[in-house]
Amino acid sequence: MKVMFVDPSLPATHGYEVVFPFGYASMGAVLQRGGHEVEYLFPAANGLGVQAVTDHVSNSDTELVAMGGLLPYLPTVIELVGGIKAIRPNILIVVGGQMVTWTPELVLKRTGADFCVCGEGEVALLKLINCLQSGRDYSTVPGLVFAQEDGQVISNGLGEMMPFENIPMPNWDDFPMHYYMYAGSRPPICQVTGVTRHFTWLLSRGCPMKCNFCASSCAPRYKTVTQSVVELREIVDRFHPDYITFADNLFTRTKKYAAELCEAFIASGFRFKFSASGRADLVDGQLLTLMRRAGCQAIFYGLECANNRILSFIRKGITVEQMREAIEITKQADIYPMVSIMFGQPGETFDDFFNSLRVSLMSINPVDPVLNAASVMPLLTFPGTEIYNYAKAHGYFASDEDYWQKYGGSFQIDYDACTAEARGEAAGIANTLLRWKYHQQAADSLLARLRNQRDSFGDPLRALPQADMEHIRCFLDRCLTDLASTVLDAG
Repeated sequence: MKVMFVDPSLPATHGYEVVFPFGYASMGAVLQRGGHEVEYLFPAANGLGVQAVTDHVSNSDTELVAMGGLLPYLPTVIELVGGIKAIRPNILIVVGGQMVTWTPELVLKRTGADFCVCGEGEVALLKLINCLQSGRDYSTVPGLVFAQEDGQVISNGLGEMMPFENIPMPNWDDFPMHYYMYAGSRPPICQVTGVTRHFTWLLSRGCPMKCNFCASSCAPRYKTVTQSVVELREIVDRFHPDYITFADNLFTRTKKYAAELCEAFIASGFRFKFSASGRADLVDGQLLTLMRRAGCQAIFYGLECANNRILSFIRKGITVEQMREAIEITKQADIYPMVSIMFGQPGETFDDFFNSLRVSLMSINPVDPVLNAASVMPLLTFPGTEIYNYAKAHGYFASDEDYWQKYGGSFQIDYDACTAEARGEAAGIANTLLRWKYHQQAADSLLARLRNQRDSFGDPLRALPQADMEHIRCFLDRCLTDLASTVLDAG
């Protein structure tokens, strides 16, 4: 069967995902091994809009289109499916990814796709396509969601997981590697290290942790150290990257695993530098020294909030004190700590966010500053998360459909008096202050930007509630007087 994978990360929305498309690559390789013809369409890499994608698919001879991804892509998927079906009503369309796994009936109804796949897609998609091609019954394929002729929706749970060792490496010639290596997502560290050949790779799927905001859609599992080295050897020999971002949710799942992996990097003679994700309670001086020897230049830590009560509610499993210690020992190992913070958990205040920003600023080396924030953003509430269940239980919405109608645009819920607009303003202020520190030569202009942000709250077009205006103004004043003076002194 002729199958086309369409990545819905269009040029206007590709900020959600600009790294190598691991999911499409693995599913495509499995289908190719099974004798099927596979084509890929990556609009962001080729500057294509919705109409161009629709025209390309509609004018092709492909028999089945597969697309999906994170929930924020759903509006684009709805538009693409509708456009393609309007021209080729009989073409088969399958939608998968995180958007489907936790809200399969919503996605099936909203998109008008023929099938959805929950969970990992390699086995389910291959079985479905084999059944369609041979005329066999597909109704019991694990992971498959579809509507019968009478309208009844059949949902067969999660798809089967294919062992990592059975998933082929991608057929690299099928992908615009010039885009994914040069024009795609780059970690902030690249700005100070002069990286020219950047690669992104995964050594695992899922996450063993239980943070209340994370919608990881598959059980956590890791490739063996041996398989990881074999795959990296192929990547190194073919692409010669000088920097690799390991995009795993958690690279340091245990100190023992991380140490064995880094020792294997050293023994294999890999010369690339790399960044990875870690946790404050899963690193120590000895491991960090080894990671540095293996080429680690940056570790991404999720602090989220510098309030132990909120961290407990998040089920983060760490304390603010552990994060402060991790930041210090990471800097001592000559590795850049990259800290993410968010704002918007129930009960979280502007003071909490201010303190989170203070801890994030701790990770900056004033002599050699680099962008240290993995992300500064408002809390997003997604299906499949504990915070989603909390919101539903507390009456913010009644169903998946109700959630989508109310919050499907911003994915932000106002758990307290503070509005989503106010949280967004606070995140913007924090990012301004962080950029000011990173680029000290532009301090005056960025300070002016902060002051302009403060002064612009008199603009009636903002239409923020008065209470939010006061919170934001106070937050800005503290940034301008307390943190700003600290940043200047440190520089």
